[in-house]
Amino acid sequence: MAASARIATYTHDALVFDVRDDGPLEGPVVVLLHGFPQTSTSWRAVVPHLHAAG
Repeated sequence: MAASARIATYTHDALVFDVRDDGPLEGPVVVLLHGFPQTSTSWRAVVPHLHAAG
């Protein structure tokens, strides 16, 4: 994943979500979810293809 990824934390009630925002701000939104115990690195092979697709 790109070193320029934006990281944010969102909280809703007792739930806390760490969000990695990667890619151009003006591009379409794609949400990739992972389950426990995986991390965002689960998608490292997919992200370059999404970037290439725009």
